[in-house]
Amino acid sequence: MLRLRQEARSARAWSLVLVCAALAACGEPWRDPPAIDAVTFQTEHDAWREHRREALTTPPSGPVLFIGLWPLPGGATTIGADSALAAVLPAAKSPPLAARLVRAGSHIRLEPAPAARFTLADGSTLAGPIQLQSDADSSPTAVHLGSLGMRIHRVGDRYWLRAWDEDSPRRKTFAGAPFFPVDLAWRVAARIERFHEPKAYRVADMVGGEQEYAAPGRLAFKVAGRIYRLTPFVEPGEPDLWILFADSTNATATYPAGRYLLVPPPDSTGWTVMDFNRAYSPPCAFTVYATCPLPPPENRLPLAVTAGEKRPH
Repeated sequence: MLRLRQEARSARAWSLVLVCAALAACGEPWRDPPAIDAVTFQTEHDAWREHRREALTTPPSGPVLFIGLWPLPGGATTIGADSALAAVLPAAKSPPLAARLVRAGSHIRLEPAPAARFTLADGSTLAGPIQLQSDADSSPTAVHLGSLGMRIHRVGDRYWLRAWDEDSPRRKTFAGAPFFPVDLAWRVAARIERFHEPKAYRVADMVGGEQEYAAPGRLAFKVAGRIYRLTPFVEPGEPDLWILFADSTNATATYPAGRYLLVPPPDSTGWTVMDFNRAYSPPCAFTVYATCPLPPPENRLPLAVTAGEKRPH
């Protein structure tokens, strides 16, 4: 047993040597984030929080307004107020049969029923069947049935019909999620440790499937003198790095499934800033009609990140 303890201490010491060697290889001490005065920081954070609140209640992607998410297998899916249909809409806002959605592979066609008046984003009335582009395409198609909005949600080769209500009372009453007090100590410098080439990661999601992302490397950062690492993902067309992480606050103060964080791309020297004050909850914290990816095991931090968004009331 003594030998095992000695070997464990030796392994920890060797890990510390490797970390120190990695830092020395950079040719510079660990950086501090660029300076910012507290008043400016608070002002910028307040503006970010207001933008965040508006995004949560703005269609088509504001999860506070979501009212349904129905899988679209191959073939026909009927939608309307009739409770016997595959996708049931509110009776006060839809005829018994509103439409059929016909999926053949990646092609999805909406066939409106005679009793339903669907409109497009420009306000024009839908005169007949239409091919729908998903929210993973460059020009997603949104259709409206009165105050109800609908579009196709796609993750990989999985498809759903997502619906929201633009007249939802929550659009006016939702005040946003609570936050930890702003703390400049949670604004930290981070250094990218790039992989030889980007790695593909498959992460579990809230609807029992997996989602695939590419990771350029790991972000190393310091909290209270200790170095931690998180693996960020990159998405096509998005400049920021996207982190899915969990920490010990998930058991009490924050959303149990973890939180997300956007990080500016590293500069030419490989450094960036991680501001955990802007950690935010995934859409699934606000609705059951979402398909949120979950943090990979390596992004579960052994500390309490007491910054950013708390779980909604």
